[in-house]
Amino acid sequence: MVGPLKSPIFQQPRYMQPGTQIMVSMTKSLPEFALECKDKTKVGVTGVPYKFSISAMTLYINAIGVHTDIVRHHQMLLAKGSHALYPMTDVICRISQIPIGASYYLTDQLVAESLPSHCILMIVDSEAYFGSLNTSPFNCKPHGLELITVRYKHSIVRKDS
Repeated sequence: MVGPLKSPIFQQPRYMQPGTQIMVSMTKSLPEFALECKDKTKVGVTGVPYKFSISAMTLYINAIGVHTDIVRHHQMLLAKGSHALYPMTDVICRISQIPIGASYYLTDQLVAESLPSHCILMIVDSEAYFGSLNTSPFNCKPHGLELITVRYKHSIVRKDS
């Protein structure tokens, strides 16, 4: 698997200053969230019948040469006490459980302070959400949903049917 790291520091549009130290810590997901298979049980095995191990990992870094005048200007600003500013964009995942058969659901926890630039709504089974070898948390289904309306401070942001 190859792909970008999904962290705000790696998603910002500016280059890092030379000599910046970053520590990257990666956590392995449980097999129920990382593996998919047809059978979730195996004869003679209790618990999750399949395990996985990461035998090797490589972090690719794109080093870019910056013009010496720009580096000198940045060093001058930093020497005067200025700070390097990076426009961070938080990636926040909020979860809400909608009761089965509910015809109306209201929650205030999806938007905390300001309106997000992107809002992705996913509707999945409880089994897929809590982790199962034969279900995927990314396999969204409509579950009989006919209309969804997203409102922010009593104004309709998006309405789809």
